[in-house]
Amino acid sequence: MSFFFESHELDVARRELRRAGKPVALEPQVFDLLVYLIENRNHVVSKDDLFEKVWAGRIVSESTLTSRINAARNAVGDSGTAQRLIRTFPRKGFRFVGDVSASASAPMPAQTASRPAKAVLAVRPFATPGGSETSALGMGLVDAIMTGLARFRLVAAVSRETDDEVATYTLTGAVQRAGDMVRISARLIDHHDGAQLWAERYDRSLDSSFAVQDEIA
Repeated sequence: MSFFFESHELDVARRELRRAGKPVALEPQVFDLLVYLIENRNHVVSKDDLFEKVWAGRIVSESTLTSRINAARNAVGDSGTAQRLIRTFPRKGFRFVGDVSASASAPMPAQTASRPAKAVLAVRPFATPGGSETSALGMGLVDAIMTGLARFRLVAAVSRETDDEVATYTLTGAVQRAGDMVRISARLIDHHDGAQLWAERYDRSLDSSFAVQDEIA
């Protein structure tokens, strides 16, 4: 649902207030307060109503409520002196008195299948010529990378079982060992056009395989 008044549009679904097409920054509580006042514009809303609906029944001070009302007024170009849109009724509450029209919000644009909003990074097994110890290092490195990527909200790290068609990017690499030295190479590939976005090679002393895994990951 979107509400229109003067030069403003309040888009409830997108939680956006726009003035003349430009976004107006609002704190979440101020946005919720403004929505509630507009949705209930046909009657005076009491302070208790606001405490219940906006603050979920939590006890807040009068100064907090006053601050949020002033912020809502400021966001829509009103003031406590003018009270052109948000009017105070002493000992009664508040009411949105501006002329409002409403319409259903346009649906959010669908994400295309080829470029999801969250990048999908397929971490493939590293090539490990040279025996079981090198293979164990390669497997541990993949696990360390997957664990590290889990901290990033905009990246979904997936394992070898994932279909290539799902992946946005692919990480591949190799682990080689010569005596006490290990060489690890890695490449990041854009799955959709095959372009190599990044590549690096690391030469490390294999004093501790765990330390090497953590550092390179």
